[in-house]
Amino acid sequence: MRAEDAFATATDRASAITALRQAANIDIVLLDLVLPDSNDPRLRWAICRLAPDLVLILMTAYGIPELSTAATSLGAFARR
Repeated sequence: MRAEDAFATATDRASAITALRQAANIDIVLLDLVLPDSNDPRLRWAICRLAPDLVLILMTAYGIPELSTAATSLGAFARR
């Protein structure tokens, strides 16, 4: 990692939104769809509104079909 590179971590929806608001230039977000305070795929839209040019990768270790269906209906697509 270069000196000018930076990263932020968040463990829940609220801290993720706060981190995005405070960060100067985030290029990529790795988002777990199942967070302690949210398993709502609409968090994707909140992130994209705050930083429309970033790359957003949704992931989860949980095989919950409803989450997959909801994320897909919001514009996500699967890579396997």
